[in-house]
This record gives sequence, structure tokens and C-alpha cells, in this order.
Amino acid sequence: MHSPAMSYGRGALVAVLVAALSALWGATQAEAQTYRHTWTTTADFEEGALTNVNAASDQLQLNLGQIETPYLWVSNSNSSTVAQIETATGQVVSVTSLPGSNPSRTAVDIDFNCWVAVRDTAGRAFKISAEDGSVLGQTPTVGQTARGVAITSAGEVWVSSSEFDGRGYGWMKVDPITFQPLVEFQNVIGSYGLAINPFGKMFTTTSWLGDAGVEDSVQRLNSATGEVEQRWKVNPALGPDGAALYGITVDLNGDLWGAVRYPGSSVVWIDGDHQCPDGATECDVSVGDGIRRNIDVRPILFESGAYEPSNANNALIYGRGIAVDANGFVWAVFNDRTSASDRDTPVQQSYAVKVDAATGEPILATPTGINSVGITPDANGFIWVVNQRGGGPNLIAHACPEGGDDSGNGTVTKLRSSDGSVVATYPT
Repeated sequence: MHSPAMSYGRGALVAVLVAALSALWGATQAEAQTYRHTWTTTADFEEGALTNVNAASDQLQLNLGQIETPYLWVSNSNSSTVAQIETATGQVVSVTSLPGSNPSRTAVDIDFNCWVAVRDTAGRAFKISAEDGSVLGQTPTVGQTARGVAITSAGEVWVSSSEFDGRGYGWMKVDPITFQPLVEFQNVIGSYGLAINPFGKMFTTTSWLGDAGVEDSVQRLNSATGEVEQRWKVNPALGPDGAALYGITVDLNGDLWGAVRYPGSSVVWIDGDHQCPDGATECDVSVGDGIRRNIDVRPILFESGAYEPSNANNALIYGRGIAVDANGFVWAVFNDRTSASDRDTPVQQSYAVKVDAATGEPILATPTGINSVGITPDANGFIWVVNQRGGGPNLIAHACPEGGDDSGNGTVTKLRSSDGSVVATYPT
């Protein structure tokens, strides 16, 4: 399968919450993670009975939690295809061609079906069948360019746009069966990615998109209504212009984590419940005031021997994808751009960094492939990194399905979450 350039796909799955005297609870969010909490006492169960439960006439309707899908979905942006990869073997099991070009972010529903936002197809998202890779349907146009996609605890799908279309930046929540809009509105900020925390709060990063003064911001919205609750200008002690987050994810406590793309070299840990002072909905957040910690990843790269720049003080390490694994550790990928002439120049090497979410301390760093953009855990304790321009250690050749062409240089690298060691790298 020809895939000379890719944008990352994230394999996340929502599943039915089981409520009992000793129940397991999985938190809904945009990355592939499993969170569990056991209720054993009467007080615990009372808490559980009031969490993730909707009153619906004469019944209690359980919200959705999350488990992992056995598949990794990778968007091949140049070939306008999405590859479905079996995480147990690394084999590509289906390749789906899409209208338009530049498929971008992905999310996965309760039936393992993939939803993908396609940038250059009149701002739409498409639903792909996990059974045979067929296209099951598409959303109406959300805006100039569809980029963000996330699934709520009720199974409804949010799609957001990243380019101004004359009215604003479009947002839409659609019914997953009929594809009809349930909520629509225009925003003043472009959306580069979405994540929904366990408490139904939806976050979006603008990266560098949006009107003057609101770029480099994060928004918190109500995932049921789309109401914008808070808008934070992210300034983790990196200068007055703020920081552009590329990837975002949420943890069990509802906090937000972001990989800083520019100016890079750090992971930002943001209080998901932060409120602007004096009842305001817009404000700056900085370390100690909305930002719990700004974590510079360069020391762990240098100490681990994974990266040896000629001039450490001037190293430019740009953040890309970020995720939280089943044990609560944060993983982020970074591109070495020290020798690049601008932010779009291809890089030579990328690295995955593991961070302790409880303390914010970096634990390890390991080389991945070339221009790594996405990262996600699977159900078996492994971490997958999407390498946009290929490469990666321990490359394993796999034949693509009929009609595929493995001459492309996009790859995925599989790591052990325990120590970051490489299992294998596979073509897509």
C-alpha cells in the first residue's frame, strides 16, 4: 500500500459500563486507554450509582466507558486511505479508500468501527466498518476542513473544523446511525484535536489556529451541548505568545495533557477543572495557575542516550501525539527539528517519552521512526507509534491485502510499555 505520508490514527473504543456491587468503570476519552475503579462498599456504590448513569423514564440508562480495540487505524494522508492494523500481529487487515484527500484524526465506536475526519473533502467525517473496511456513511459538511473527531459516552460523534470558512470554525455533533446533525455551532477558534474526559468535558487544542489573540489556546466544552465553558491561553513559561499544543489527551482524574509543538520540548499537564478568576470564561493559564506542571523532555533524552545533539542548549524537540496507557502513564512523541529550516521540514529522528502521570517525572525515552506523529496503547500492554515518513527499528515486512502496495514508507513501531523496548516496526 502506497503511503508516503501519514497523519496519526488513534485506536479508541467505548464499551458499556457494567454496574454491580463490585463494578468496573472505564473512562470515556479520545485515546485508547482502560481505567478501572472497583466499588466495594455501600458508599462506593452510591457514588457509582450517581456516576455515568442517566435517568430515562422507568429505567436507569448506563453511560459508556472505554476498553481497547484490537485494531489500530492509521490515516494515510497522501493516498487518501485508512489502514486497519491488527495489533496482535501487525498485519494490515483492510485498506479503505476515501473521497477527497488528507484523512486526519480517528476515533473508534463500540462496534470497533472507525470514524475519520477528512480534511480535503468539504469538511466531512466518514464511518468505516471494522468487519470489511467498507464506508458506512458520512457526516454533513462541518466546515472548511474537518480535523477533530471524538465519540461521547452516549455514542454520538463530534466533528470539528480547523479552517475559517467565512463564518467561523464549524462544529457538529451527529447521530452515529442517521449521520444527521444533533448540535451545530460556529467557533472563533480552529480545532486541531479533541478529547473527552470521564466527566463528559470535551477539550480541544487550537494549536496555532484561530483569530488573533485566541490562538495557542485550549477550550473546555460540554460534550452534550457543545457549550464553551472555558478558554485558556496556554503559557507554560515559554514566552508571551503562548504554546501551540499538537496532541492532547485526558487522564482518569479528568486532567488534560498536551504535547507542545511550538515552541516545543515539553509536555504540559493542565488542571481539567480550572476556572478563570472572577467568573470569567477566558484567561491565561501558567504553571501554578491552571497548569500543574510543564515537563521539559530534553533532559531525559540526553540522560537516556537516546539523543545526542551537537548543541544541547539549542535543541528543538517538537511535540506531536500523546496518550495515556492502562497503567496511567503518559506517552508522547517528539520530533528532532534542530537542523530543520522551518516547522514543516522533514526531520531525521523521533522519540517516544514516558512520563509518570502521578508526579510528572519523565521515566524513559526511546527512538522510534522518522517524523512520528501519533501514539496509542493497545489492550496487551504495548505502545504503538505512527511514523509519518517511515523508518523505525526492527522493520518486519508484511504483505498488504490484495490491491495494496507496500512500496510506501509509512510505518508503525510497537514498543513494550514496561521499558520502552522495541518489539517490531511494520509497514502500513
